[in-house]
Amino acid sequence: MDDKFPLRPLLGSSISRRQLLGKARDSLAGLAVASVLVGCEVDADSASLDGTHPNPFLHGVASGDPLTDSVILWTRVTTSRYDAVPVTWRLARDPNLQDIVATGEALAVDEHDYTVHIDPGGLEAGSVYYYQFSALGHDSAIGRTRTAPSGHIERLRLAFCSCSSYSHGFFNAYRALANRRDIDAVLHLGDYIYEYGPGQYASDRMENDGRIVEPGHDIVQLQDYRTRYAQYRLDPDLQAVHQQHPFIAIWDDHESANDSWMHGAENHDEQTQGRWEVRRAIAEKVFHEWLPIRPYAADHYQRIYRSFRFGDLVDLFMLDTRLYGRDEPAHRIPIDARTLQDPNRQMLGAEQESWLEHGLYSSNCTWKLIGQQVMFAQLNLLPALPILSNLMDRTKLIGPIVGAMPLVGNLISGDGQLLNVDQWDGYPAARARVMNMLANIDNPIVLSGDIHTSWANELTPTPNNRVRYSPITGRGSIGVEFITPSITSPGLGILDPVADSLRVVNPHIKYVDLRRHGYVLLDITHERTQAEWWYIDTLYQRSATEYFGKAFTVTAGSPVLATSRQVTQARPDAPPLAPMTPRTTT
Repeated sequence: MDDKFPLRPLLGSSISRRQLLGKARDSLAGLAVASVLVGCEVDADSASLDGTHPNPFLHGVASGDPLTDSVILWTRVTTSRYDAVPVTWRLARDPNLQDIVATGEALAVDEHDYTVHIDPGGLEAGSVYYYQFSALGHDSAIGRTRTAPSGHIERLRLAFCSCSSYSHGFFNAYRALANRRDIDAVLHLGDYIYEYGPGQYASDRMENDGRIVEPGHDIVQLQDYRTRYAQYRLDPDLQAVHQQHPFIAIWDDHESANDSWMHGAENHDEQTQGRWEVRRAIAEKVFHEWLPIRPYAADHYQRIYRSFRFGDLVDLFMLDTRLYGRDEPAHRIPIDARTLQDPNRQMLGAEQESWLEHGLYSSNCTWKLIGQQVMFAQLNLLPALPILSNLMDRTKLIGPIVGAMPLVGNLISGDGQLLNVDQWDGYPAARARVMNMLANIDNPIVLSGDIHTSWANELTPTPNNRVRYSPITGRGSIGVEFITPSITSPGLGILDPVADSLRVVNPHIKYVDLRRHGYVLLDITHERTQAEWWYIDTLYQRSATEYFGKAFTVTAGSPVLATSRQVTQARPDAPPLAPMTPRTTT
């Protein structure tokens, strides 16, 4: 599916020690350090800047974008040097790194914040590997990864997640994912970081406990974005999930700025923050530096839509509904009905839309999965109008609460609906074109994030037309959509009283949970796909506890959701995890 890339280090830049903790944010590129033992995890909350610890691998290891013969290996070298740092790497079949299959060298350079991306090539399909980096006389933690399978396969296990706001709680859902042995890959659907400064989008409880983002303002400049990623990647739970599983990641808006589109964003002011094109280019570059992603081409950071094949079972299409081709959202107050219904409005852009159409129509895999950012199905929030109106009467209260979903921009359209024009509801013509694609293929599943809450939807162009769609039998459904809750970002529990009413007004919606946090696990065979919502028990202290919430199954050839009461069983022969240091619970 994706073009192969030759063996080479893909990226490799400096981050200011003073910027990392925000004590001074203006100068001195250099050392970002924390208290950590070689091979152990780093707790961002106890990180120090005394510069005394020699370990250069403070931000752990990661892998991603698995192909049948390769997978990206990632690390970062923390150093006070200003020149390039030689890094060696090794790849083995066993967690003790005795059965070595590949080794190599790379340079960590200032231009890419001293991050290193390796694309080894020549690996066996569907195989688990373990890897490690060395630099400056020290070894990194040992990472574990997996290549994509080829040929006929019977089963695939994928997890997907999104929306991790650092100051809203601990990343316990990441830890729960890290503890699973048999996941083939983790799909991250965006909002990996948030751009806001302290106190703007945060839990007072967590900030009072010291979980405060750095730098101490909205991130706008190159060092700002690098500092924020560096802080996130000191978190032991985020490090752990990256250490154990390959990621396939796409950005949403908060990797750049809230409600972003091609030529601007709600949370960008050109008068005080400069040209949007500059900020966007910085955000795209730093995303590629800090994530284990294979760039479309050398130094080409704008295109992240890409595809992956998992044998004859799954073709996965990862989209960019945010920056690549999205037109400006419809004017929100009052809603611009003419703009909203413009048949030429783009969500993906013509090039990406054509790429998706070709990929879907040419796929011969049993399942076609589309990973993307925002809710695809129609969502009429009219039952929430009294609650939202009450919030709007309290003026500034609506910003943080509605934005948390996010629902900023929801307005009443001309036909009496309450819509979020930032998601596909704001681009009905573009959605209709994609719906037409889904109607002409077998077994499409849309995977979404962004909304911080859990949903299971049947997809139909006309959910309220009983002639064309039956919510009882599913007749007229052309596919299904599963939406992951957030890792930590706040949902909309305030709308719990109208959750049942939302399902009445939106009969294609079969499940909604507006409060809990976690992720979705997909267990896929040629006969069926089961989606399971797994939730964590707390955000306010470190915990590895998770519990099962809900499951739905869709049968191949019949795009209708059915409730499942049984959890799928983990593979009994899953290879061992890489060695992890147990974390504390505080």
